[in-house]
Amino acid sequence: AKAALLEETAAERMAAEVAMREAFGGGDAEALRAAAVKAREVLAKIAHCSAKDKATLIRLVETAEARLEQHDEREAARAAKRRHDEKIRQGKAPDWKMTPKQFWKFAEEGNVEKVNGGLKAMQPLSTRSTDGKRLTIMHMACRRICEDAVAGGEAALNRVATIQALVKARANPNPLDSLDRTPLEFALAESGAEVASEAVVAMLDRLREMGLGTATEAAASIRASEPSSPMSPGGRSFGSGAASLGGGGRSPGGW
Repeated sequence: AKAALLEETAAERMAAEVAMREAFGGGDAEALRAAAVKAREVLAKIAHCSAKDKATLIRLVETAEARLEQHDEREAARAAKRRHDEKIRQGKAPDWKMTPKQFWKFAEEGNVEKVNGGLKAMQPLSTRSTDGKRLTIMHMACRRICEDAVAGGEAALNRVATIQALVKARANPNPLDSLDRTPLEFALAESGAEVASEAVVAMLDRLREMGLGTATEAAASIRASEPSSPMSPGGRSFGSGAASLGGGGRSPGGW
């Protein structure tokens, strides 16, 4: 009966062996997986046959399964790395490889995902540029606000989100550079005629809501928050699009 069974399954056993050898040679993991499953089915049919009649097929199957286990472990590790890299790209995980120089560059570009990754990696927020201008990360983040406000769409949204992320991370919203300009004043100085546009006025209003302002406005805000100040906290205002920018009474069209 065993001899008849071996003869009956001879073609299947040979096909299984050939399939596994070809999969080994071609480095085809999925073909090897399918061939190993088929070989196990054949081995189940001849389970009661002698060990020597099954030895070659068993050796091939066990080798195939060991290789597949190693392959699956490597693929799982690669998939985990891809997921982690994607989280870093989206700013949902700390980017420990980011340098301070890159962090500033991403802030200037309005790349909120990368900025979030840098913030999670505890990039410093109080350092200043070494070129004598004494700029901060907030100055860089605000540099293109007028340009992005005019462009609108994703550029404007990302610019606001970038600045908001820095403010939430407790970056000083109103540090002064070497010319005593806050980031808002620095941005206006870097801009051209687009300062007068409605889109820029709306952008400035949103930034003021986050605590950004001119040096005069920032000083007034600090005085208003002091208990001894004659100004009540309720009277604090950085102004709106129709308000003055630095106490000079200029209208939006005069920015």
